Amino acid sequence: MWMFLWNYTRAYILDWDDLPLNIYGTWNSSILKDEDFKEELLLYLQGIGKYVRAMDIVDYIRRPDILARLKLKKTISLATAQHWMKHVGYHWLKTPTGQFVGGHERSDVVAYRQLVFLPVWAELFSQTRIYGTDGNECQVQPTTTHRVIIWNHDKSTYYTNDRQKIQWVHNLETAIPYTKGEGASLMVANMASNAMDILEHHFLDEDHVIVFNNATTYLKRADDALSAHKIPQFPPRHGKEWDGSNWTNNGQPTNWGVEVNVVDENGKFIHKPSGEIKKKKVKMCDATFADSSPQSLYYPEGHQLAGHADVSKCKKGVECCCCQRMLFNEPNFMNVKSLLKIACKARGFQAIFFPKFHCELNFIEQCWGYSKWLYREFPASSKEVDLEHNVLTALASVLLDAICW
Repeated sequence: MWMFLWNYTRAYILDWDDLPLNIYGTWNSSILKDEDFKEELLLYLQGIGKYVRAMDIVDYIRRPDILARLKLKKTISLATAQHWMKHVGYHWLKTPTGQFVGGHERSDVVAYRQLVFLPVWAELFSQTRIYGTDGNECQVQPTTTHRVIIWNHDKSTYYTNDRQKIQWVHNLETAIPYTKGEGASLMVANMASNAMDILEHHFLDEDHVIVFNNATTYLKRADDALSAHKIPQFPPRHGKEWDGSNWTNNGQPTNWGVEVNVVDENGKFIHKPSGEIKKKKVKMCDATFADSSPQSLYYPEGHQLAGHADVSKCKKGVECCCCQRMLFNEPNFMNVKSLLKIACKARGFQAIFFPKFHCELNFIEQCWGYSKWLYREFPASSKEVDLEHNVLTALASVLLDAICW
């Protein structure tokens, strides 16, 4: 190195215009300047799939035929491959996401929305009060003596660490520690039975309809409800006992029914010594004929097959039989009411369900959103007492205009 510096110095003393030239970057050019190879490399990376890596380029160049064509003795480094990724259009960042895809257009959802929910909703809407944009009730001749009031049921959860995250921040402000996690939570909900108590006491002159979300919890059916999935397709085998549960007087063992959890008088589960919930089998409820007359699914007491399912083995070429695949499409199997609907009907209330994936139809969501906006304005606190006080205050401060449908 010192010899180069010595030569450069002497040459400069003899001739001030004799300066050394930097030839860095002039002795070769990027392989990617070959547009054909660049296109070939891009097609190779796209063929790998979604999760492409810079290491894939290294492996591609390592192939003997590629090395020979590019006149290289060895493959490129990982750093060079990462540089090439940018040249072919790739960047290291999160995958762009578009609009959330739900199940709005699923065939079963569309069928329920168009054939069940909307006709019922149109009929109810003609019997409800209608308000104009000024907040006054429009004078519409009712079709019934009693007005229909629609009540939306829903629930929402508030968290102590749910704070406003976007605000005007001065450039002199510094980062401050924050609490990890969501903190204590408080769910705001109400039992349907409590709501019906209030309506029966204060609103006797209207007909009330309670609308629920199409959630699994609300759609739960009775344990012994009709279900084609729980009926054996073939005649059950004889001789398998039911842990002491026997419906026959002659002691004949039975082996088909609906398996349910065993509970005590307080409704709590009874567990086995192993910790598992104890199970038992009960009879499935009766089906109905087209004229609504009942039809038992079991042979009567005293029959030699008492306790067995009254279903037959499907015969070849016969479409109208009573095996599982036919029962599934029978009206009385398809239209089994949920426990919630049964409870509401018993007290004189109508219950309907929103279509799945259509939470935007529930205007109470506007109430939740407005209340949470107010809740985030309160000072942060980790105390559950403050959490409850702030939630109740926020809910009581929601304006009527904020939840107008």
